[in-house]
Order: sequence, then structure tokens, then C-alpha cells
Amino acid sequence: MASSPPPTAPSERRTFAFYYASKALSWGGTALAVALMIFLATVGYSASELTYEGISFPAARSVGNNIADFNTSVDLANPGYYSLDPFGIVIHLLSNRSVLMGVGSTPMHSVPGGGSTEIPVVLPVDLASPAAQSLLVNNTVLETVIWVNGTYASLFPLHLQLTEQVPWGAPFHGLRYVVGAGEPQPNGTLAFPFNLSFTDDSRLPIVGTLLFRVTSPSGATCGTGSLGIIRLPGQSYSGGTRVYVQPSCGPTAIDLTFESPLMTLELPPEALP
Repeated sequence: MASSPPPTAPSERRTFAFYYASKALSWGGTALAVALMIFLATVGYSASELTYEGISFPAARSVGNNIADFNTSVDLANPGYYSLDPFGIVIHLLSNRSVLMGVGSTPMHSVPGGGSTEIPVVLPVDLASPAAQSLLVNNTVLETVIWVNGTYASLFPLHLQLTEQVPWGAPFHGLRYVVGAGEPQPNGTLAFPFNLSFTDDSRLPIVGTLLFRVTSPSGATCGTGSLGIIRLPGQSYSGGTRVYVQPSCGPTAIDLTFESPLMTLELPPEALP
């Protein structure tokens, strides 16, 4: 009669249990590491697919104290697997001499994986600032610097810095003065014919008054005049008036100011003939 195998000792049973437990932990750790690597790879790929689709300046409005609010929008596409949530946007508008002209920011937003969004940003610009003075009469190209700061896939901080050139349309583009010679008047004054022309290439309507001030070399006022202006964006203006001054004042230049209930803008002066 065959003998049965000897029973396994308790210590041997514990050794087998530890062995299989360690193998299970090793397999589990390997599976977790592989899953983590796949997750990180997909996060990296998805984040790299984030697409900035551009900035636009569809409209603007005057809000007072020489400030114009430019209603911009930033388009972002997130074709990856994970959401960008939350995130915010900050925009700096720089002049063609890299001088800061305006700063805009947004509250926090989100865009899901596979989605896209258009984020409105209000960008206030002081049109009476030294940086903006030449931009009142000259079309040019400005630079926007855009920062996108947020959290991707609910875990990873994301920081993007983007730059884009944007066209700037001047409200008094091509401003041109034509000042005629002073014509003696019966009352002893001189009448200077004054004509000007410009095109409103901005997104702001020009509704206000152009104020003329004839000055002497010392800056004293020799005479004044005005022209009412109503022009919509894209429209041109051409008109004129006469400015009367006393010859003894020694007039040498005409200063021009645009004035409306919301802003007062100093425009380039013009020498008299």
C-alpha cells in the first residue's frame, strides 16, 4: 500500500503564502506603473494638442476719462482627452515701441476634452496716454501678449504664453491740415482758412467737437474756432472753418483738440504759413 506524502509544515505554508503575495504585489505594481505611464503619456499628448486659434477685436466703446474698452475674444480648442479646468487669461497690449497700453483679464473658465471655447476679454486702453498719442493718427500693427494659466486633467498646472500681431486702426488716420494765409478783415483781424481731413479707421464712432486754438510763440491764445464731427467707423471726413486772430498776437501755430462727453484728446499741432 502506497504511503501518503508527509504533511506540509506550517513554516513551509507561510513561505508559499509570502511568495504568492509578493508576486501578486509585483504584478499589481507593474500594472499600476504601466497605467500611470499611459495616463501621463495621454496627458502629455492631449496638452500638446491645445490650440490657440487667434484673437479678434470686434468692437470698442468709449467709457469715459479717455478710456476706450476694446471687446476682444480669445479662441481656444482642446481636442485632447482631458479638460482644462479651471483656467484664466491675461492680455497685454503693447505699442509698436513695446510700451504697455492696456491690460485685460478674465474670470476662471473651463473647456472640456474634445471641446473649444471663445473667451471674451475687455481690454481698456487710455487714448490720451503718451503711448497712444501717435496711434490717434496712424494705422499700425500692435502686439498682444497672452497668458493662459490653469489646471489640465485636474492635476497638472499649465502655463502658456502666446504673442500675436494685431492691426490697429487710428480714429483720425491720415489727419491732414491745410492752413491758408491770413486774410485781413475789416475789423483788423486776420482770418485763417483751416481745412482738415481724416478717416476713422478705428472701431470707435467719432462724435464730438474739434476745437482749434491759434497760439503765439509763447503759447498765448490768439484765437479759437470749432468744428462739429460725427463719423462712424470706416467713414472719412473733410471740412473746414475760419479762425480769426489779432495780428499783434503773432500767431504761429494751431493746436487741435477733440472733445466729447467721454474723452478729450490732444492731436498734433500745425504750423501757420
